[in-house]
Amino acid sequence: MKKYFKGIAVAAALTLGLSTQAVAAPNWTASWSGHEVVNGLDIDLFVLDITADGFDPLWDEVDNYVLRVRLRDYDRDRNFLGACIRNCEYGHVYPDGSVLPFEVDSGVYEFGSTDLGLTDINNDGDLNVIITGSLLSPDAEFGVTGLQLLAYGTEGVDVPEPSTLALLGLGLVGVGLTRRRMKKSA
Repeated sequence: MKKYFKGIAVAAALTLGLSTQAVAAPNWTASWSGHEVVNGLDIDLFVLDITADGFDPLWDEVDNYVLRVRLRDYDRDRNFLGACIRNCEYGHVYPDGSVLPFEVDSGVYEFGSTDLGLTDINNDGDLNVIITGSLLSPDAEFGVTGLQLLAYGTEGVDVPEPSTLALLGLGLVGVGLTRRRMKKSA
């Protein structure tokens, strides 16, 4: 009887061990660096693609992302207290969703997920980012010096292959034959 339960335990452990794998939440990134000048109401399009970092739109899913935009303000339009004193530039960043205009200063700006952005990333693995000036300052001039996309989500779950199911079937047949032999000998 002990051999019977031992055989079942070994067959179950083998089958479960081959058909499931622990899945950790991966982190996909894409970045762009360079120097692009935004003049007035120019529209600059940047495409950040995370498929090069292993994201597969067919199997993986992004639940959340952070977009970091590094900008450079060319004008000295602030006083020593940080208050705008003249010709402050305003810009828009559209990571596939509307963002209110913000005053451009040199530094890194972070933008969170939008529903349109998540749909775009999950459909084809890239995020289209549009950066433009604002009607609030049509003669604005500022630089885009870097973009970084950090995407968080889950990797596709492995589905048991037919060979795993065949192994399970063979294990169950073996258990049945063992039980039949035990009944005959008893």
